[in-house]
Amino acid sequence: MIPNARKGLHLNTERVIILPMKIAINIRIPKEMKKALDKIAEDEFRSTNSVILQFLDEKLKSKEIDWRSKGQKSKT
Repeated sequence: MIPNARKGLHLNTERVIILPMKIAINIRIPKEMKKALDKIAEDEFRSTNSVILQFLDEKLKSKEIDWRSKGQKSKT
């Protein structure tokens, strides 16, 4: 946990993905989905981008896809 001295808040850094970004992609999502993602990000004091990365990472893990390794191993 990292304390935020300005607001007396504690941020959970255990779920933060910090990697050098290599590419940018554009996606189209429904406006209401974007609002929902923005709300989650605001509630967690994070960027919408980091929320989306977390969701994608969790989905890949649930499929047992190790995207961080060079071989991208999967169970299937």
